[in-house]
Amino acid sequence: KSKVKSFKASTILLLTFESCSFLNTSIKNLAVLSSFNFPRLFIASAVNSLALIDSVNRMSVIKNALAMDSHQEIIRTTALRRLSDFKNTKYEKEAIDILKKYSVRGNHPSVRITAISTLSIFADKEPSIKDFIFGMVNTPEFFVRMVIYNVLGDIGDQEVLNYLKLAEKKELDGRMLQAIWDAIARLERKLKG
Repeated sequence: KSKVKSFKASTILLLTFESCSFLNTSIKNLAVLSSFNFPRLFIASAVNSLALIDSVNRMSVIKNALAMDSHQEIIRTTALRRLSDFKNTKYEKEAIDILKKYSVRGNHPSVRITAISTLSIFADKEPSIKDFIFGMVNTPEFFVRMVIYNVLGDIGDQEVLNYLKLAEKKELDGRMLQAIWDAIARLERKLKG
């Protein structure tokens, strides 16, 4: 119920701001939402909606959202997910660079998880992405590493498969083992063809 209420409230806010003639761009709408100290869930929902409907200002909306702080990084993760919309566009390289920046250590784990998952969407277009993600496989953050194994199961190659089989022998945690087994199974199916 609370998600429905949040969605309705953010939609009402968005429509209200869109109908105001003095607020004719989504960037201004986002700034207004944050300046009035609206709950961050509303802002995240507005970011998602604005990035979907405003193709002209989409990248600006996302960049502004990435600069906003929020509890559990809900605004940044929403903005990072919207970067997948730039696949096969002139902004694809910029989106990949932003995702790489937020994938590395030093960012909040939920931000890293979202950035890595979204970055993997571009792997078929940019082969270096597989190597970039594979380079993070030994990260100490448990859930980030689990997502890396999961992603590598979709975008990996024979080298990754060999590594996963070694990691399987070293891993002690059952949840991580399950992620590794799932990744191995998907990669074996993919490599067989």
